[in-house]
Amino acid sequence: MSTLTAEEQEILDGLFVKAARPGYNPELDTNEDERRVAAKYIVICLQNLARLGVKSQLVITDRRTDGE
Repeated sequence: MSTLTAEEQEILDGLFVKAARPGYNPELDTNEDERRVAAKYIVICLQNLARLGVKSQLVITDRRTDGE
């Protein structure tokens, strides 16, 4: 089972604090390391749900319109 390291948990805790601030924009207010930890956390959550028998589906879209 995958888990977060102490350093990753600290980064995730900081993200939860940031996200509670008015005007928070994840595209502008996060760095690559924070996004990596958030993605790892999502995967861990989905794995735990699967172990409990919960079926889930994650759809990821790119909201950017610049063609990248």
